[in-house]
Amino acid sequence: MGALLPGIGGMATRMGHTEVLYVMELIGLLLIWAGYRFNVKPGAVRGGPVASGERTALA
Repeated sequence: MGALLPGIGGMATRMGHTEVLYVMELIGLLLIWAGYRFNVKPGAVRGGPVASGERTALA
């Protein structure tokens, strides 16, 4: 969604509504940033699922 909003703003600019482009770019950038922050959490464990027989440092 964050990548589509600047495109919609660009289309509105071609129709004569130039102020819409900057608002759509800002909202799109905020959505991209929020999606990044949601998916990259500090302290997340790296790696795939642990097989049933494997022992981990926590076990």
